[in-house]
Amino acid sequence: MTVSIPPRANIAEAWVDALDVAVTYRSGVTTNLVLTVTDPLSDPHAGVADLVGMALAGAKRQRVETVANTLFPRSLYRNSGPSWFPGMSKASEEKLNACATRLYENYIDMLETLKTEPTNRRGTYFSRMITWPGKDAGGVNQLSKRVEQLRNAHERNQASYSAADLTLEKPGEAVTIMEYAADDNRTMSFPCLVHISMTVHEGRLSLTALYRNWFLITRGFGNLVGLSRLLAFLCDQTGYTPGELVIHATKVSAEFNPYRKREITSMVESARAVLSE
Repeated sequence: MTVSIPPRANIAEAWVDALDVAVTYRSGVTTNLVLTVTDPLSDPHAGVADLVGMALAGAKRQRVETVANTLFPRSLYRNSGPSWFPGMSKASEEKLNACATRLYENYIDMLETLKTEPTNRRGTYFSRMITWPGKDAGGVNQLSKRVEQLRNAHERNQASYSAADLTLEKPGEAVTIMEYAADDNRTMSFPCLVHISMTVHEGRLSLTALYRNWFLITRGFGNLVGLSRLLAFLCDQTGYTPGELVIHATKVSAEFNPYRKREITSMVESARAVLSE
């Protein structure tokens, strides 16, 4: 059944609501969950992040920051000047472009090392954005192309625009079943995030991410953090005001394994207490 979480102001509130709903279903699993964060660049609340971090550490899973970095490695992007705007001087634009170029180049330089981590052996989400199909240097930089596309729309004073997307699924990687050989019927594998849509409306840039499988604790909070940072980067590079972040997960799990239902319920209660302070 379709589950629509009422829009929430920040990542922490939306994530807690999604987990609270998912935990009520048999096996903690439901389908077609839609989540909206209206102010995704606001503080995601360190207290909730700490609770998630403790659960991840107990299950020996990757940290929130590690998961977020697979979508956008914030530490590699440094812009000390203004964001892009229509009519920006050539010198300022070149300086801003250089910040993005360094981000891309430094990440690609790290890619071989990143792939030594088993979960990254087929690349990361960010590598698929900047060197498609994402396993090696020299691929298509989808992100750079989308930045240029959005800038052109902004230059033309387009307040509404919906033709910019990022593909994170390679040809042959079916959304329902991943097929690498005729006898390969694995139903869950990388990538779980298969598509990101960028939409401009009334001068605000929003992102919609489509997940075929979304694991709320192991990846979910980190995914939201990473996507919000990707949105911040896009707004910095294109001059649009940040809009909404929307997740559509065709299958979502509260993860009763490796986490236990009572532990998840307790975490939801603790998170709500933190948010109410």
